[in-house]
Formats: sequence, C-alpha cells, structure tokens
Amino acid sequence: PLIAAMFDEKELVSLKNPKASSGDSKYHIAIPLIDVNDTIYGAILVEKVKFFALKENTLTLLAVMAGHLGDLLRHEITNPI
Repeated sequence: PLIAAMFDEKELVSLKNPKASSGDSKYHIAIPLIDVNDTIYGAILVEKVKFFALKENTLTLLAVMAGHLGDLLRHEITNPI
C-alpha cells in the first residue's frame, strides 16, 4: 500500500500518511525520484527507520533531495555527457 500510494500521490509517503497506513507494508518510507515534469525515474524504499526520524523536516529534506536527483536524471537522459 505504501508504494501504491507513492505512485498515486507522486510524492514521498511514509507510515504517517493516512493513505499509506491502511494496510501492512514492508517499508516505512517510499520516496519517488521525480522531476519537475512528474516523470518518475525510480524510487527509494526505506525498510527501517527510527521512529524519531519520521519528523516532518526530515521527510521534507528527503523529498527535496529526491526531487533534485530526479531533475539530474532528466538532464542526464536528455543531454548526455
């Protein structure tokens, strides 16, 4: 359910997300590598994370870094070096 919610929302989801917590999941966080055009290139799936690390500022930082990685992947695919 966590991975399905990530693809539906096209954003980072964690166990704190109501849509993702409706069923059992092997993962605690699902982070899409997505660019500004909403193209998903991959995902980072976190199996274990300490409960205190599930703070809003930590999740926001992970989402921003994943978005930057998605943009880098888009540029690398369209303008290879």
